[in-house]
Amino acid sequence: MKKIHLMIILFSLISVRVNAQIKLDENKVAQFANEVFLNCNQYNTPQYYDSYKSQIKKIEIITTNELSEIGKPAVSIKTISLKNKCNANIMHDNATNFTPENFNPLKYFFPKSESALYFQIDDTQYVIVVKPY
Repeated sequence: MKKIHLMIILFSLISVRVNAQIKLDENKVAQFANEVFLNCNQYNTPQYYDSYKSQIKKIEIITTNELSEIGKPAVSIKTISLKNKCNANIMHDNATNFTPENFNPLKYFFPKSESALYFQIDDTQYVIVVKPY
């Protein structure tokens, strides 16, 4: 009986951990591209969408609690340059304008790395994970 209870608790903990990670919706690529390349239509065409989807797949959103478990430091998202040449209204994400479901990774010049990189959305519990390229 104790084993069953222990297994249920363990399964519950694993389920909570998996559900806390947020995957971005690749189907929003056109919406994301439209926001970033608003005044540069040559980059907002279906021929670029596969490349943009590839970038989106490398992004995951976790919480600061999960980051603590990993034991890695995060830097502020504001340290990353914005792709705002085609849309001057692009701004860094922060507590007032960030929602995990609508995070647009295309607006950032995320660096390429051989290991995962971690960027915290200021004044939130959310961390953007950029997976290795």
